[in-house]
Order: sequence, then structure tokens, then C-alpha cells
Amino acid sequence: MPLPSNAPKKHSRGQVLVLLALGFVALLGFVALSIDGGMILSTRRRAQAAADSAALAAAYAKVNCRSDWQDVAWEVARQNGFSADAGDVINVTCEQADGGVCADAEDSRTICVGPEEEHIRVSITTERQTAFAQLLFSDKLETQVEAVARARQESLVGHDIFVSLNPTGAPRAQAGGIMVNNSATVNLTGGGMFSNSNNNPSVDSGSTVTINLDPGSTIRAVGSINLRPYPDCDWCIEGVQPIDVPELVHKFHNLIPPIPTPPACTQTVPSLEMKHGGTLSAGVYCVATGKVDLRNVTMTGNVTIIANPTTTGNIIITNSTANSLEIYNRTGSVIFKDSFSAKRLRVYSSGDSNVEIKKSATITVDDALFYLTNGELDWNNETSVQICAPPSDDPDGFAGLAVYMVNSTGKVDFHGASNNWVVGTILAPFATVEYHGGSSSDITITCHTDDANPNNDLYAYHNVPAQVVGGTILFHSGTNIYANFDPQFFYTTTVIEMLK
Repeated sequence: MPLPSNAPKKHSRGQVLVLLALGFVALLGFVALSIDGGMILSTRRRAQAAADSAALAAAYAKVNCRSDWQDVAWEVARQNGFSADAGDVINVTCEQADGGVCADAEDSRTICVGPEEEHIRVSITTERQTAFAQLLFSDKLETQVEAVARARQESLVGHDIFVSLNPTGAPRAQAGGIMVNNSATVNLTGGGMFSNSNNNPSVDSGSTVTINLDPGSTIRAVGSINLRPYPDCDWCIEGVQPIDVPELVHKFHNLIPPIPTPPACTQTVPSLEMKHGGTLSAGVYCVATGKVDLRNVTMTGNVTIIANPTTTGNIIITNSTANSLEIYNRTGSVIFKDSFSAKRLRVYSSGDSNVEIKKSATITVDDALFYLTNGELDWNNETSVQICAPPSDDPDGFAGLAVYMVNSTGKVDFHGASNNWVVGTILAPFATVEYHGGSSSDITITCHTDDANPNNDLYAYHNVPAQVVGGTILFHSGTNIYANFDPQFFYTTTVIEMLK
């Protein structure tokens, strides 16, 4: 008897089995792809996070002058599950943004991130065995990631050498802005000038001035610029955005450490007077009357003088030398006469104490800071002053800061001969900074000399490395300034961020 036409055939059942088998293989492939692909993505994410963390850690270590900054990166990578012991390849390198060689972190006397932007690069190459793909081929799957941390030094107020912060006021009235008087010459390399005054003009000059800037440098102002010999200067930029002065000053207060706490007295004396010369041994001298008069004195070791804050006696130092001298004063003045030389000098005033360098004095200090809360800084005619700011390894955190006048609305008054210079940052945000006389272009400046290792000395040629921030900037007649923007000599902050 014939079978019905709709009865299942044997070959149809075989086709179903084949389709089921193929579907199962396809499903298994999707599961394998999901598991192995997820594992690969997870490995890549973990490797990238490890490389990011390692690059940042290495950058911070290098900034802090640690010679083991590469070891720091390797250790961070290991803590995140990647190491040479596990077969991973981890490379840690550093190069400058322009392809140059990074600063040597082993040299604690130099800034461990140089003036050029540095890139700390961490790459991780890892191989992982798959769960299912190994059934098809035996090779492990390779994952490679890279992270780049960028470290750079930033000055306190951008890339200008002279900065006037007063938001109002006319330069000719000495109330704000920048004024260049007749017969003055201003030579700037690596940076320009900025005036925050909205006055018109904000930058002003006489008709017989000379201003030289290198290509790319500018003079910028919130208000207008009136440089009479240069009516159509293409390096003058008017109408720029103003600086928020309270916010910037708040930044200064947060970044710059306060005046250190004076050390404990080793000797308490009514006064400290040595008018006939002699040797003043190391110690902390607390002076009850505040009167100090040192003439032809050799100070050995570390000498600290602490004046009674309730008295008004002056501290007078004449024709003397010191290895390290610290002065803590509140009222009266700190006066230098004839000559003074020191390896290290700190003048701290928590009140309205002034610093005066008298006529014809010669002052040479390799590591100096004048930290005045409300006082003024004045050096008189015919002085010869050569001062370097503290070095990068300054233990109190004042590296590169030569003058800091916190709240003073008075003057920073620079007179003197052609061999005068102050290397570093001069920060007097509310004061009037005045230049009389000037500096020479034919000089070689040496800062932070190291007798044991002269290779650590910092040199500057021709122009004086300085950044000057005041309320008002005045260049008087006859002034001749040669200044250079070189952050390795300045008070700077280090910015570290991920580039890649």
C-alpha cells in the first residue's frame, strides 16, 4: 500500500540534523567571540588604565627629581597586573615635545622638568591565551597600549617678562600700566610685556625710546598702546582680555609658602653691635631692642638675626660677608652699606620693614630672597647689585623667587650701574616697580655655584633672566634693560596632565 504523500522522508531528517549541527557551531562561535572578545577588551582596558597610572606616577616622580622615575612606572604597572615577570613588555621613556633630550632627574640642582615641555611615555605590550580561539590556532592574542603624560613648567603669569597688574590708571601718572620714558632702552628676548590697565593709553612711551623684541614676542594691553617711535608696530596687541587680579593674587598666596617660623633663640641680647669688625659665629641671635649694627664682620656658618617685633631699630650691615644669613624683622629697615657678599641671604619682614641698599654699595648674593609683607625695596644710585634667586632644591619652597612683596603698595626702586642684575621672579603685584640705570648685554651670569661640582652651576649669557610683576612698571630716562624669559631661573609651577 503506498505511503501518504505528506509522510516525512529519511533525507529530510538528515538535513535537519546538519542544520542543527551548523547552528550549534555558529552559536558556539558567537559564544567564543563574546567570551574571548570580552576578555581581550577587558585586558586592553586594564592595560590602558595601568599605562595611564604609570605615566602619571613617573611624571610626578621625575618632577620631584627622583632618578628612579622609570622604576616607579614599572612598579605601578606591576600593581595593576602587568610586569616583565608575567611576560609583558613595558617601555618607559621621556622626550621633549620638540624631540630633544629630557632634563636629567638625577641632578637635584637643576629643575627636573626642563623649560621645554616633556612627554613621559609608557607602552605596555601583553599577550593573553584565549578561552576558545586557541582551539582554532595556538598563538596568543597580543594587546598593545600607550599613555603619554605631559609635564611642563609654567611661570606665575604667562610668557611675559614685564607684567603690570593694576587694572586702572595712567602710566604717566605712575598709577598703572607700563611707561617707557625718553632715552630708555628695553631689550627683551623670549617674552614681551603685558599691561592689565584699561587706561588709554595702557602702555605709553616718550618719543626717543628704543624697544627691541625678538620675533614672536609681543606687547599686549587691555587698553591702548602708545609707543611714539612705533606708531604702526605689528607686535602691539590692544584690547586683550584683562587678568582677574584678586583671583591671581589668591593663586600667589596658595602657591608661595608663608614666611617660615623663626627658629628658637640660641642667644638673646639687648642689641647686636660690632662696629670694629670681628667674627660672628653661627647661631640664632634674638635682639631685644631690634638694633643691629655690624661693620666689617665675617659671619661664619648659619647666622640668624631675629629682631624684637615691638621695636623699631634698624638692622645695618656694612662691609661684611656671610655664608648664610637670615633676618626676621617687622619694623625699621634692613640696610646694606659699602659691600656685602653671601652664599645665601633671606630677609623676612612680617610688617612694614624696608630693605635699603645704600649709594655705591656692592652686593653679591648667590641665593637671595627678600620677602616683605608691606615694606619697600630700594637701592640707591651707583650701586652694584648681583643677586640670584634661590635654587630649585630650596628646602623652603622659594625656588626662583628673588623678591616677594605681598601687600605692599610702595615701590621697588632699582638704581645702579650697568652691571646690576636680579635673576629670578620679582613679584610685587600692588607696588610700583621703577628702573633707573640698567644692565649690560655683555655679561655672563653664574647662579647657584657648586664648588664640588661646577657642572651644576646655572649660567645665563648676555641678557638677565627675569620675570617682573608689579602694579605699575616704569622705565626712567637713561634706563637700559636687557632681560630674557627663561623659566629655569623663575618661580614656576609644574603642570602634569595626560596627553594621550
